[in-house]
Amino acid sequence: MLVVSKGMPGVTLYNADTEEVLCKFKTAPSPHEVAFSTNGRTMYVPVYGNTILGTPGSDEHVVHFLSSRDCRELALVDTGVNYRPHGIAVGKSGKVYLTTEIAQTVSILDAPNQALKATIPTGSKSSHMLVVTPDEKTAFVSNVMSKSISVLNLEKEQLEKTLDVGAENQRIDLSPDAKQFVTSFWKDNKLAFFKVAERELDFTVPTDGSVLQAKYSADGKYVYGVGTGGQRQIGVWKIDVAAKKVVASVKEGIGLSAAAFSISPFTGNLYVSDQISNEVVILEPNELKVVKRLAVEKSPDGIAFASSR
Repeated sequence: MLVVSKGMPGVTLYNADTEEVLCKFKTAPSPHEVAFSTNGRTMYVPVYGNTILGTPGSDEHVVHFLSSRDCRELALVDTGVNYRPHGIAVGKSGKVYLTTEIAQTVSILDAPNQALKATIPTGSKSSHMLVVTPDEKTAFVSNVMSKSISVLNLEKEQLEKTLDVGAENQRIDLSPDAKQFVTSFWKDNKLAFFKVAERELDFTVPTDGSVLQAKYSADGKYVYGVGTGGQRQIGVWKIDVAAKKVVASVKEGIGLSAAAFSISPFTGNLYVSDQISNEVVILEPNELKVVKRLAVEKSPDGIAFASSR
């Protein structure tokens, strides 16, 4: 398990079973998201900068390639004028896809050759997160404050279509069967489910709080949303996708401020980073009860898992 900490700044690699710290690596301010290669041997750490979405600050432009055995740096890839690499997806081909929001692009890295391969315009500001279909033909990009989603043709390396969704959409996740994706209309307190093939909205589900990030369970039956339940209060919601409704939620006793979350591929537990308490809060997926709190480096954000290293 890899946890990024903006205040460290850098990443910490853990044994996912025991939570033992295996190694650490420090970066420039401030990494946000992380990912593993498909074989688990390499960790990709884009460095975003010392600011938040839509505000002035340092515009970083590098991605660290690290060994998952000892956190040793294997390469440092420069994205050039494609500043603020953030959202990350890794394809089976070995390509690494990154939102690089200041340039309004998605940057594509050739991981085997450790180099920038191509960039694709998103046509929108604040391109922050993305998902890539398993065949690596299409990417969907969440353009938060532009209230749009970019559809990119990855084969032709061009913008295919812009979906005007009429609401700020925070983060994005693809269903296991790749037929649907979900994003959060966070200021409207709704989760929005889109049809992949039709490139259109299917339905929305209201939540009694603002979801920052939503993710599908491994079987695709549920979507879990994590975000703000109230003032200085993390909220967690469980949505039955077929029933199109919230079936469980919890706000009390989780934490203070959610930054990101991931789902363990081994246990199905939810791992939520609390950037104020400097903890990763672990919840079981059925009753949404806290089973453990893991103290981590300052201001934790992105979390990723790999099954081998």
